Amino acid sequence: MITRPVRVTIVEKVSTLTATGPTVVEKPVQSRYATMKQLSANGQAIYQQLKSEADYEFVFRDTPAPGILLGKHLIRHGSTDYEPLAPMTSKDGYITVPAKEL
Repeated sequence: MITRPVRVTIVEKVSTLTATGPTVVEKPVQSRYATMKQLSANGQAIYQQLKSEADYEFVFRDTPAPGILLGKHLIRHGSTDYEPLAPMTSKDGYITVPAKEL
């Protein structure tokens, strides 16, 4: 299922040291449009073979700058966060990032 492009925010997780100990602070890096595709059962099975729990694919028209790094960034759509599960892949000028809903 392909949907229209939606506005997403790329969020960087920054670890800071506070008086109570280490804390993770989420800092929005950039907003941009991406097509958000919910994976079919067949698509999810393909990712499961790669030991991944991907539910969605975010397709960007060009490379987000800075790039989306695993464990360091989240993709936020509305009030829902998505965790990237594999490095960005490029095909025909489009960047795809598989992710799971948190």
